[in-house]
Order: sequence, then structure tokens, then C-alpha cells
Amino acid sequence: MKKLALILGIVSLVAACNTIEEPSNIQDKTQEVKQVANAPVLSASIEEAAETKSYLNEADWRILWTANDEISAFVSNTANWKYQFDGATGAQKGSFNPVSGSTPSGGTPIANVYAVYPYSASNTIDANGVMTVNFPAAQTYAAKTFGQGANTMVAVGDDIESDLVFKNACGYLMFKLYGSNVNVKSVSLKGNNNEKIAGAATVSMPLGGEPTVTMASSATNEIVLTCTNAVTIGNSSSNYTEFWFAVPPVTFTQGFTITVKTDNGGIFFKKANISNFEVERGKAKKMAPFEVKPLTNLGAVETANCYIVNTAGTINQNGYCFDCTIAGNGQTVDWASVGFVGAEYQAYPTGGGSTLATSSSVYTKFNQNNCISDLRIENGMICFKASGAEGNAKVVLDDVWVWLIWCTDQPGTVSFTNNGTTFSVMDRNIGAITNVADASNVENMYGLYYQFGNPIGYTKAEFATADLGGYRMKDAWLAPSKPHLQNPQGDWLWFRTAYWCDNAKPLFGLLWGGGSDIDGTSLSGNATVKTMYDPCPPGYKVSPYDVFHGIVNSNNNGDVNGMKLTGNGGEIYFPYNGCMWQGDYVNWLLPGPYIPEQDNAARVCLWTSRHTGTTMAWPFWIYSKASNRAGGGCMGEEDKGGSILVRGMGVRCVVE
Repeated sequence: MKKLALILGIVSLVAACNTIEEPSNIQDKTQEVKQVANAPVLSASIEEAAETKSYLNEADWRILWTANDEISAFVSNTANWKYQFDGATGAQKGSFNPVSGSTPSGGTPIANVYAVYPYSASNTIDANGVMTVNFPAAQTYAAKTFGQGANTMVAVGDDIESDLVFKNACGYLMFKLYGSNVNVKSVSLKGNNNEKIAGAATVSMPLGGEPTVTMASSATNEIVLTCTNAVTIGNSSSNYTEFWFAVPPVTFTQGFTITVKTDNGGIFFKKANISNFEVERGKAKKMAPFEVKPLTNLGAVETANCYIVNTAGTINQNGYCFDCTIAGNGQTVDWASVGFVGAEYQAYPTGGGSTLATSSSVYTKFNQNNCISDLRIENGMICFKASGAEGNAKVVLDDVWVWLIWCTDQPGTVSFTNNGTTFSVMDRNIGAITNVADASNVENMYGLYYQFGNPIGYTKAEFATADLGGYRMKDAWLAPSKPHLQNPQGDWLWFRTAYWCDNAKPLFGLLWGGGSDIDGTSLSGNATVKTMYDPCPPGYKVSPYDVFHGIVNSNNNGDVNGMKLTGNGGEIYFPYNGCMWQGDYVNWLLPGPYIPEQDNAARVCLWTSRHTGTTMAWPFWIYSKASNRAGGGCMGEEDKGGSILVRGMGVRCVVE
């Protein structure tokens, strides 16, 4: 009977910098392949001072076999044979048998015998003995070791009579994490210069030589180590938890960044600015312990143009963050689908997509009550600290996109039902820092004012200011490099009427996902789509057209600052926020308390997401006129033709 012995090479551990601990020794392992009929059967045993392959044994730094380990074997042929370990996890010796039904056919004869761990149907070899493998971008956490299948190894011999020496194609990084009440869901590794560390690669290894790894052009730059169940890490630098990565040989020219995500949406970055940090094949580097202090990831469930910091809850003293590489929720608007194919449309706002290129330019244009501080960009995320004060802050990235940080107690919802559809409506306008009638400061109830389709809201004062300097809106659509940063007075969309708002091309219906009266879009009930321009926070979207039709007026108790309306889920308050029109207040649109002399004034002015198909969109208005107050929900004459798009009105969100 012919025999084929596979002997694993030695791995040594070395220290590369003062943040890395002393090395440990790793032992080796020997394998024997037996030719049985036409299918070799592999047996394995551990030798002294041997390295291993499947997982680490902490006591002596051997890597032992794991039950059901699988390898690819190319036995003098390019056909990929699949073998499975039939021993128990932790065994030092055992057999590998061909997997039933996996015996390959065909293939081209090759001069030598090769093997790859772990098995993959995509493992290949060419006539010159160059193997193509995939270094896993997704690895699984295992206590005090790396996950099964993470450690890629290769072996080569001149024939089945010779000994095959399995050698590591990877190096290893071990990180020691600790923190107070931190439950880790994943840890990711990425080079600060975007080095390729996962995915497709070729591996060459001459007889008696060492493997050489070349990452393919399609390879990726991040490895994510996922915990099947959240791992509670140790609570001190002497009581840490280990996280192991198997990494192809690489030099991190500008160091690397570790990103830790927790089970409650927290995120933490650890950036190592170590020049030319080398991960060597067959060697492990163990980093010094570091403390994980998670920030609250406001966009963990969904990215958006607005994020709420709950001032009624416990403020995270570590801070908050959100992804700043995505515009809004990332749901793009397809201009071409409605006939707009010119460069001026495709260029807005980010080359027709929703991805934002980031640099270091981030600032606040408006920071009410200094509600946020310590604003910065880390690892593609905007991070900040919250003071706990109520207010709004507008965060501007590179003058190309703006987010609202809305610091308030967590808004509630009330259910409204119309035509069989139930809507959960937010209890306040976007930007309102209270939902309670406050005669001492009624503007706290108003929130921000939006022009139709615009993801950015403005304060009453901003609409009233004659000149806002660089913060102008007028030229947004003509200068795609700085959209939405211009003055809300006058001409955000209005000046483009001849180009954008004709009946044949009802573009505006797409901006907030509410469709248009004449484009054939039948978006009723809650069928509207949230887009990247929607100003609502995660989990919410701009109110569809038919949300408010079923509500009735409630007892107002003489309140001159707003009106309570009743749905099937209770009462909800609407302040008399009014409407902004080119900075000049028309008396019947004026924000403020009810005045009998202006009995016909439109006091509650809110946008819905639906466009009329002309130069207007559908609002929800409630007049202060007594007859309309009694009926509730009256929209008046303007409703018959919609409202001019450039007007600034409030937005009341509904649950998606």
C-alpha cells in the first residue's frame, strides 16, 4: 500500500513593536495519506515541536484537529478531491476519508501532489502548480484561538511516496479586549492604507520551499470576526478576552484599525498608527490589552439624514457616531427612469449614487444650546459627544451633505387610521424639542422648516435672514458639488420650474418617495418609499398624502398656540408652526398664536411626500378659521392645487 506523509512546518512567534507581547512556541503535526483503491485515506498524528493547523491549544500552542475538518487534495491531477477528518476535536491523530459523492472526474495531470486547508470547491490549481484559494473575509470567533477554517495552509510533494509538509499561508494577530459590561458581536481588522487582506489569492510553493501569497485584484481590505453569540469580554487589563485573526502576509504601511461592535448597537475604534507593521507568514503577534469604550452608533439599524439623541435617557459619555459614507438611507433616485438623462441630473448629488467620499472637513452650521461637541471623523463615521441639552445641530460634511442631530426626549407615536390603513404618527415635527404646548417658548414646538424634497431643514430665523453668506441654497442644483447648502429664501427648486416641473416629467414625486398625481404611481396608504432625501430619522419617513384625512378636532381648551387632533390611538398636538415663503411672512401663513383678526390664517403647515405633478406638492394645512377648527383637518383652497415647492413647512414623520 502506498503512503503519503504530510508534515506541518514550524510556526514561531515574534515581537515586532512595544505593543506586542513575548512570543510563544507552536508545535507541529504530521499526516499520512494511504492509497485505498482509487481514493486515498488520510491519517494524522502529532510530532514533537510541531506546528498545527486547525485551532490553537493554549497549553502548548499546538493547533489540533477539529471534528469534520476538510481539505482539498490535488493528487497528481488538477481535480479537487474533498476529504474530511473523522476524529474528534482535539485529537492529535486520526483519519481523513473522501467525502461520499465528492470524488471529482476529469482534470489535467500535474507533476506533483498538492493539498490545501481548508477545503473549498473554489480551490483550484493550474498546470504549473499555482494554487488559487480564498482567504476568508468572514471569520468566526473561538475562545483563545482562531475560528475553524480561518487558517489557510498548503502542502506539496513530488509524488504520493514523498512526505508533504503543510505550511501556513497565514500569519496571526491576537487582540486582547476588556471593558465594563461590554458584549462583543464582532471585531473587524482593516489596514489604514486599505491593504488587501481577504478574498482571492494565488499561492505558489516549490518543492521544499515556502509558500508565496499574491492577493488578487478582486481581493478585499477587511476581515470581520463574528461572534455567534455575543461575547462578554473581561473587565480589566489583566482579565481580558482574546480575539484571533488569521491574516495573509501583509505589511500595513500606515498601521491598522480595529472596529468593535457590541450587541446593543455600540461601536468602538482602535487605530494603531504603526508604520510598516508586518504580518509574517507562520508567525503570530499578540497586541497589548486595550479597553473598549463603545460609542452609540445612531445608524446601526438604518442610516438616515436625521438622528435622535434621547436627552431623557442616559447620555453615553463615550459619545455617538453615524456612518458618513452614505447619503441618507442610501436609497437613490433614478432620474433616468422619469426621462432625465442629462449630466446635470446624473451629477447630483454624488455621481448618481448615494456614496459620499469623506475627508477631514466636518463642522456644525447650527448648534442649538451647544447640544453637541467634539465633532470629528473616525473610520468613515462622524463622531461627537452630546451635552444632554435639548436642541438641534446641523452637521456638514465637506460641504456636500448635511445631517440633523436632534437632541430631544424620544418622540412617541399616535395611531391614525384612514381607508383601512393605520399610520403611526410621530408626536412632534422634526426638530421640535417638545411636544407639549409651551406658551413661554412656542418655537420649541415648531421644529424645522423644509422645502419639498429637501433633506435639510431650516429654523424660522434662517428663513427670515436676508443673507446667510456661504450657507445658501439657491444654486444647489446647478452646483452639485455643494448641494443643499444654499439660502432657503426664494429659489431652491422654484427657479428650475421650466426644467424640472413640467407635467411630462414629474421628478419631484421621487424625492421623498411619495409618487406624483400624473406619473402613474399609485402610492396609497403606507406604500410610499423612503429615499436618500427623506429628512426623517431611522425607522420613520415623511408622511404619505393620506395620513391625516381621517382625524378630527379634539377639545382645544382655549389653546391659541396649537390644536389637538384625535386619531384612533389618542390625541396628538399640532402647533401653529405656519409656513415660510421667501423670507417674507404673508399674514395668513404667519407662524404664531391664533389671532381673531386673522381668522382665516393657515396655522398648521406640514408637507406630505406626494407631488402634484406640476409645480406643487400636497401639504396638510389646518386653518385657524373657526369653522375649519371645528371640522379639523381642513386643507382649504391651496389643497386643491397643492403648495409651491419652495415654501418652508414642517414635516411630521410616520413609522416606516
